[in-house]
Amino acid sequence: MLLSNETKKRYDAFWAGETFERCVLYLTTLKEDAPPPPAAKDARQKWTDLEYRTRLILHNARSRNYYADAFPMAHNNFGPGSLAACIGGTYLPADSTVWFENEQVITDWNDTDHIVFNENSEMFKMENELVDRLLPYKDELMISVTDIGGAFDIIASLRGTQQLLMDLYEYPEQIKKFTEKLQYIWK
Repeated sequence: MLLSNETKKRYDAFWAGETFERCVLYLTTLKEDAPPPPAAKDARQKWTDLEYRTRLILHNARSRNYYADAFPMAHNNFGPGSLAACIGGTYLPADSTVWFENEQVITDWNDTDHIVFNENSEMFKMENELVDRLLPYKDELMISVTDIGGAFDIIASLRGTQQLLMDLYEYPEQIKKFTEKLQYIWK
């Protein structure tokens, strides 16, 4: 899949906080003869069945017309903040998203050494396998990275949003120190 030089320049300008000729315009329409997407039997299949996810991504990319600066994209998102499930958190598939704030993983701000990146976590393996499944189609569509989330989204998933809000008042230095550790893992 090739982007025109003008489109590439518009995207480069966009990411630099500038414009080239005009703003980026990402416009698509559903093809009139597009078949319906494959249906998932439940939320678990929708989010974790990688064969189904690959079929759905390809179907969605092939069922659209692309105009202006639009292009087919493989959005391999596993829910916002999926990094939480790669560092000791849990995940719960739902109809429209994946939830990560399911159990309190951080119980003591002075004891967070157990929060480490786990390349053997189910989530990390799924993210990598989905990219591997999509790579044969790299000339047909752009493959995105998953939404690993921002530091405080991830921390909220590991501690609980309400508790984290209280902790920001009671443990600001410990949270700052943990945020620095998390930013290192994130990168």
